[in-house]
Amino acid sequence: RRKVLLDTSGASLEAALKSEIKPELVKPNLTEINGLLARALPPTMWTSSAPRSPLMPASPNPLGRRVHGRCRLRGFHNGRAFRAKTPDIPAVNATGSGDSTIAGFAHAIAAGADDETVLRTANTCGKLNAMDPMTGHLVMDRWDEVYNGVVVTEL
Repeated sequence: RRKVLLDTSGASLEAALKSEIKPELVKPNLTEINGLLARALPPTMWTSSAPRSPLMPASPNPLGRRVHGRCRLRGFHNGRAFRAKTPDIPAVNATGSGDSTIAGFAHAIAAGADDETVLRTANTCGKLNAMDPMTGHLVMDRWDEVYNGVVVTEL
């Protein structure tokens, strides 16, 4: 079985979540989650305990490995919930950071990394992209600094 990582919104996201075969990972942001739930979850949800809803049950792989929020990054996988806090960085160009994050997820998942390493790798790739003026380029000489600055906690 091939693993699918999905970064989409609206009807496409809803259809993927309702399909019989689920993606390995989906990367919705808070606005997209609110659209799916047809209600507004407060931004503070990213700083409090993990939400439980029909979209995010305490069952295996409800959302793949990560949900992205503006304030905090959350990951849900196999009934476990995680929060990732990323270091402040000098952002130069955020264009392509979402794609870089997905690439980090893909790399870590393909390597068989544990959940914390998957979140740390993906978030590092997104941050390093934002630090480079050229879209899709990562400031790799800052990898260790940023990677080690990502703090993942299980909730």
